[in-house]
Amino acid sequence: EALAVGAEAAAKARAAKEAGRVKRAASKMPAAERRAEVAAEARAEREAAAAKAAADRSRAAKTAEARAEAASEAARAREALAVDAKAAAEARVAKEAVAEARAKAARDAAQAKAAAAQRTAAVAEARAAREVVAAKSAANRTAAVARRAEESAEARAAREALAVKVAADESRAAKSAEVRAEAAREAGQTRAATAERAEAAAEAR
Repeated sequence: EALAVGAEAAAKARAAKEAGRVKRAASKMPAAERRAEVAAEARAEREAAAAKAAADRSRAAKTAEARAEAASEAARAREALAVDAKAAAEARVAKEAVAEARAKAARDAAQAKAAAAQRTAAVAEARAAREVVAAKSAANRTAAVARRAEESAEARAAREALAVKVAADESRAAKSAEVRAEAAREAGQTRAATAERAEAAAEAR
């Protein structure tokens, strides 16, 4: 582009120089020479116009090249953005996969803990049931022992009461026999006294 601008400036300078020379020589030259000079001036203007057109074309080419380069840069930037977006999407997918795996691991751990808690509760329930059964059995055995002890005590008390009653009956029977014997003795004494009195009365008569 700089070369084209320099060429255009040089052409303009040559044309100006030629025009000045032609103007200076116009008053001295004949008509044929003036026509040749005008033709040369026209030729120089055409050359200047061609140089300007070439410079314009060069600038247009440079502009097109710059636009193409800018478009290429934009395309590369879009491609880089697409690559970054793809990488970000893959990173998001990986992060989601990791989060899902962690959530699944957490769910599995929670389920395992719940299962362990259920097993512990079942074991505790079974142990409590066994302890209740053992306590009931012990209570039943204790109650049976207490019943047997109570029955034994009642039987012993009944035997003792019967023995006391028998002893009382025997004591009463002994006392009754003793009273009867005393009464019989007193009756015998009375009969003996009566016989003595009868005998004394008989002797007295």
